[in-house]
Amino acid sequence: MKIIVDKPTFPQQSATIQYSAPRAVNIGDVFYRIHRAESKSFYPTCRVCEGKGELTINGITFKCPQCRVEAEAIHIENYAVRRFRVFAIEDAVDTLEWKPSDFHTIKIFLYRKIGGGHWVSRDNTGATQFTVDEFCREYNIPFAGDPKYHDGIYDDYKTALAIAAQMNEAEINRLHAYNVEHGTAYAVDFTPKHDPK
Repeated sequence: MKIIVDKPTFPQQSATIQYSAPRAVNIGDVFYRIHRAESKSFYPTCRVCEGKGELTINGITFKCPQCRVEAEAIHIENYAVRRFRVFAIEDAVDTLEWKPSDFHTIKIFLYRKIGGGHWVSRDNTGATQFTVDEFCREYNIPFAGDPKYHDGIYDDYKTALAIAAQMNEAEINRLHAYNVEHGTAYAVDFTPKHDPK
């Protein structure tokens, strides 16, 4: 004998999240951020081994213990465009008091997957988030000159590529200025590996 259990049907409900922003953000939207992809540190020539990286004493050769102990000369970054998709939008209020709060914090959650869509390596997946307040400040912002303090959120791939190119150019210019000032010839050969559109 087959027993049939009726499942109750409920009316469809909805929740509305209201916020002020330059544009609407929906689950499934794609945004681009610019992240550090590669870096290289340069150190002054070691005063003990004179840059050879090793010492030989009494016929025994070993790695120089003083190399890279002194302060780093300069650190150069390479930036690349990273693609993220919105997977959640959260609306939360303060819980400091029992009285209902009207101070809302809206957070946007995004994920990144490249290649087979599964965990391949640290650089092929990840997640990020931003608040609507951050979105208002950082949406499609131009590059202001210092890559360390640039944290834009872009919905146009070409714009993100152009900003990443400006950030990388600023790093190369900084390295060139250091070389001129200190008489060094440090060089980097970075090729940005941007996520696809």
